[in-house]
Amino acid sequence: MRQKLIIGIVLALAGLALRPFGAGILSLFTPAPRVDVSTEFGQTAGPKRPAEALSQETCRWAAAQMLAQAGLGGTATLNPDGLLCLNVTYIPLPDETSDAAAQLVWGAFDVALALQQRNCEFTQIEVVILTRCDQSGARIEASVGAADLAAFGAGELSEDEFIECVMYTTLSQ
Repeated sequence: MRQKLIIGIVLALAGLALRPFGAGILSLFTPAPRVDVSTEFGQTAGPKRPAEALSQETCRWAAAQMLAQAGLGGTATLNPDGLLCLNVTYIPLPDETSDAAAQLVWGAFDVALALQQRNCEFTQIEVVILTRCDQSGARIEASVGAADLAAFGAGELSEDEFIECVMYTTLSQ
């Protein structure tokens, strides 16, 4: 059983390492192209939400599944206090820098938007991207309120207005 888990982790990380990420160095504050989360994660377009909120366990499983579907190797936690934390590990290709990993924040925000559409309840989203390059690495953190993310998803906030709501932190290791 443990060998299967280790093999699964190695395959997931290998898939991330081989996944093309685009050309050039991308700025931390430049959003990636938006994806339609309603179709990206197997939902129909429109506000078809369950009548009541889903359980934390169901939301956590859905978040983990959506991260995997988006090609983001990581974990998801949903705390009782309303914090949704999406942790993603990124291993850049040899010609990429850790700056390229910043674009993964937008993929994680897409996952959080899809969770809101499924009626998962949370008040804050924290995304942590850990990069690994040989002996060094970086940690990128982005945090935003669920209400701001919902307003952005509904088109009530522009990308620039939304970026102003997001708190970013980067640390080199």
